[in-house]
Amino acid sequence: MSSLRIKLTKLVNEVVLFAFWTRGHPPPSPPRKMSNPLIAFLKLLSPRRCVACRRFGPYFCIDCLKHIRPIFHQKCTGCGQVSHGGATHGLCQKRYGLDGLFSLFKYQGAVRAGITKLKYGKLTDIKFELAELVNLGFQIQGEHDILSKLESYIVGQHPVVVPVPLHWWKKAKRGFNQAEIIGEILADEYDLPMLPRVLKRKFRLLSQTKLKSKERIKNTKGIYYLNSDYMLKNRIDPVLENILLVDDVTTTGSTLKQATIALKKRGVKRVWGVSLAT
Repeated sequence: MSSLRIKLTKLVNEVVLFAFWTRGHPPPSPPRKMSNPLIAFLKLLSPRRCVACRRFGPYFCIDCLKHIRPIFHQKCTGCGQVSHGGATHGLCQKRYGLDGLFSLFKYQGAVRAGITKLKYGKLTDIKFELAELVNLGFQIQGEHDILSKLESYIVGQHPVVVPVPLHWWKKAKRGFNQAEIIGEILADEYDLPMLPRVLKRKFRLLSQTKLKSKERIKNTKGIYYLNSDYMLKNRIDPVLENILLVDDVTTTGSTLKQATIALKKRGVKRVWGVSLAT
C-alpha cells in the first residue's frame, strides 16, 4: 500500500510541474516540511556509509580517498593537447571560447560515486565532505604547481562564480543544483562573489550521460542565455566582465563551451571553466 501511495504522490507532483511548465510559469515552491521525530530516529539507526565501498563511516573513507586520482595534466579546450594549468593555447583561442578549463579529479571511484549520490540520491549533506575533498584537491594541485594559471586569473581579475544552470523542471524535481553546491565551495575557498542566476536554460535536455560525443554537442547547442536582469541599457553589468564558470563533470566540455558562447556574445571578456571531475 505504501508503494502505491509513493507512486501516486510522484504522479501528482509531475502533473503539477507539467501544468506550470505549459503555462510558462515557474513551479511553486515546495511546502516547508515539519521535522519528523521518527525520520530523525531512523537516521540514527542508519549511519553514514562510504559512497564507494559502503563501509560505515564518512562518505569518503580513507581507503577510497587513497585511490582518488587528481588530474596533473590539464588539457587545452581547443586542441585537446596538454596545457599547463588548463589555459587555452594562444593559437586555439576563439572569440567566444573558453580562456581555460581546470578539472580537479578523474571521474571514477569515490569521486564518481559521490557526484552520483549528490545528483540522484539527494544526499545533500555530502557537500560538507565534498568541500574538504575540493580543498584537498586544490592543495595537491598547488603542491605540483598546476594552479598557477587559474590562481593568476582569480587574483588578477577577481571573477564572479557562475554555476551552470539546470532546467527549472529538473531543479524542481531534484530540489537543488549540484553545480551551485560546488560553486559555493569555490566561492568560499577564494573569497569570490557567486551569482547563481546569471545564466538561464532555454529548454529541457536529454540526459548528457546517455549520449555519445557528437550527440552531446548537438544536445547543448544554443540552450543558454544571459538573464536580462544583468543587462544595463543593452550592455552587460560590468561586474560580469570576468567569470569562473562551474560544473560538476566535464566530458566533451560542450556544456561549458555553450555557456561561454552565451556569456561572451553579451559582452563578457574572460571565462575560465572549473569542474570537479572529468
